[in-house]
Parts: sequence; C-alpha cells; structure tokens
Amino acid sequence: MIENTIDFENPEIQEYLLVLGILLHDIIVITKKVNEELEYQVSSIILNHFLEEISRLWPKD
Repeated sequence: MIENTIDFENPEIQEYLLVLGILLHDIIVITKKVNEELEYQVSSIILNHFLEEISRLWPKD
C-alpha cells in the first residue's frame, strides 16, 4: 500500500497551497459576481414583463 503524505512544512508545498488558495478565492469571487449579475438580469426581465402586463391591462383614456 502506498502512503500519500504531504510535507506541509516544505516551503515549496506552502507556496503551491498559497497559490491554490488565491485561485480558489478568485473563482469564488468571480462565481459570486456572475451569480449576482444573473440574478439582476432575471429580476429585470421579470419586472419588465410585469410592467408590460400591467400597462397592457391598464385602462386607456
């Protein structure tokens, strides 16, 4: 059986882990930004549709 061990005291490993942590953070931030933008777009579409329906149903003078 092969044992996989990571030497967390190794400066090279620490550097790799730091880079991976930064990349993971960036991915999370970008994903959150994209989700917020999509939520905004969906909300805008729903609101516009609602306003169109209201204006269509609203009695005209």
